[in-house]
This record gives sequence, C-alpha cells and structure tokens, in this order.
Amino acid sequence: MMEQKPATITDRFVATELPYPPHTLKADKAWLNLRFEPEFIIMAAVDYGLYNLAQLQAVGYSVDMLNDAEKAKIL
Repeated sequence: MMEQKPATITDRFVATELPYPPHTLKADKAWLNLRFEPEFIIMAAVDYGLYNLAQLQAVGYSVDMLNDAEKAKIL
C-alpha cells in the first residue's frame, strides 16, 4: 500500500506538501510531520491530559480519588 502524504487546502486547491517557510530544514520538516502520525497524535494527547491532571492536583483538586474512567472524562 502506498503511503499517502498529508494534504492541505489552500485557495481551493489541495497541496500534498505542507507550506513550511523556505528556510525550514529538512530535519525540522520531518520532525513536524510526525504530528500527522496516529501513534504520535495519541501519545501527545495522553501527555497533554496527564499534564492537565497534574496541574489540577497542584491547585488542590483530589485527582487521586478519581477512578480511571473519571480521569478519562477530564482528559
């Protein structure tokens, strides 16, 4: 199966290359393109949610008393 490149819509045309500034390094583009990989999207969402739970706990919410389902609702 051919791997499909991410597409963006600009002025009613679909571009298969993301519009990075001309000075962007190839390594930076490759790193930024990981945003479109499903595994990395999920891992980033989990990290963001865990950070949010830690911040809630830091300001006094009783996060430890919640079960996993309740924590998932907050995420």
